Parts: sequence; structure tokens; C-alpha cells
Amino acid sequence: MLNVFPSLLILSFFAPLLLRAILAIWLFSETYHRLRHRPHNSFQVWCLIVSEGIAGVLLMVGAWTQIGALLSLGVAIELLYLHRKKNALAQESPWLYIFVAAISLSLLATGAGALAIDMPL
Repeated sequence: MLNVFPSLLILSFFAPLLLRAILAIWLFSETYHRLRHRPHNSFQVWCLIVSEGIAGVLLMVGAWTQIGALLSLGVAIELLYLHRKKNALAQESPWLYIFVAAISLSLLATGAGALAIDMPL
């Protein structure tokens, strides 16, 4: 079947940029929320804060994007697990964490895209 808008396909290199930016903004907001209103002062909270912060920086800059995607995938899986345990650390819908995991897997497979330090080999 023919594509309806074939001229838009030249912009496909910018799709990972959009995914990276949105995921990094979400990770930064979660990090800020946990630093500001942390329900527990435990090792698990600090691991989440550090993982979210590092993944957000890596994804925003576009350096080591696949490592950042793996970190954000780990954060999403951890938050899905915590949501199942009815923990106060994971209060959003589990679908949000599934979307974060899907975006992370997409970035892991496609790479950084435009405006990134990462270059495909």
C-alpha cells in the first residue's frame, strides 16, 4: 500500500529525538518529585533517584543513549513491580510504566536519532 504522506518520511530521523526528549523530561520530573517528596529514606529510593537522574541526563544529551535506555527500562520495570506491591513510590497507572518501557526498548533498538552525541557505527 502506498504511503499517504511520503514526503514526511524524510523526518523519520527526528522520531528518536522526540522520544528521547519526552522520556528525559519524564525522568527529570520523577527525580525532582522524589527528591522533593520522598516517602521513604531508604536505599531503594536513592537507587531510583540516581538511576532516573543519570538516565535523564544521558537521554537528554544523547550520549550513551542505549545505556540510558537500559537504565530507564530498569526504572520502569522496578516501578511496575512496586506498583504491584502497592508501594507509595509508584502511584501512577501501570500503563505509564509500560509506555516508558516501550519507549526505552524503542530507543535501545533505533539509537539516539538527530541532535545527539551518539553516532551509529
